[in-house]
Amino acid sequence: MGKPVVVVPKPSGDIRLCVDKRLANQAVIRERYPIPTIEEIIHNMNDSSLFSKLDLNMGFHQIGLSEDSRAITTFVTHTGLYRYKRLMFGISSAPELYQHIIQQVVSGCDGTHNISDDIIVHGKDVEEHDQRLEKVLQRIQEAGLTLNKRKCEFRMTELVFMGHKLSSDGICPSDEKVEAIKDARQPTSASEVRSFLGLVQYCSRFIPNLATISEPLRRLTKKEETFSWGKEQEQSFQSLKNVLTKADTLAYFDKNAKTSNK
Repeated sequence: MGKPVVVVPKPSGDIRLCVDKRLANQAVIRERYPIPTIEEIIHNMNDSSLFSKLDLNMGFHQIGLSEDSRAITTFVTHTGLYRYKRLMFGISSAPELYQHIIQQVVSGCDGTHNISDDIIVHGKDVEEHDQRLEKVLQRIQEAGLTLNKRKCEFRMTELVFMGHKLSSDGICPSDEKVEAIKDARQPTSASEVRSFLGLVQYCSRFIPNLATISEPLRRLTKKEETFSWGKEQEQSFQSLKNVLTKADTLAYFDKNAKTSNK
């Protein structure tokens, strides 16, 4: 079951071990646990003005594996066989299991949410924010988890979380996301059109009439459609770029505000 390992250097100078675990995953009894989306997290951020982001060090590797589960992580190196003692990338159930464990750690902490190893803490003022942050840090310490100090941000008036910029004013796409779409080159195939539309879809909340504007591009992704980039597609392509670069900041949903149907 052991597969060769591939060593991939990280920008930080560290390394990541990559192992093909497709065969091993056949032996995994997968736990289905939902991973929240950014939409589920921001619905109760109304009135928040301060934010902190915590990054858990080494991600999956903070979660230990039972002795019975270690054999399927075996991999081959030039010096012999090795196996993981901790949860590793490539195991099919790892993301859901990790999300569940971290969510249990911060459960009951007001103004605190996590998506995988990223934890966000928010509050309406310094006092509320700091009380919430202190409670979360205490929970993390009690669970024996550690943070990556270099990636943590504390008591910020705005910060980027999961590709979105959060502030007291509301939510808008991060500069990195906007630049990626702005700098995207003209697609030359249906698969490249799908990739571009996928990037745009991530920021769909900020693009009014997205379905109408993107229709000429979506047409090219249909199986029976011959790929032909014309004036209509170019106009759609440029319009999507222009709209997103001028996107407004959207206010958080206020669940206590009065609503009406028109």
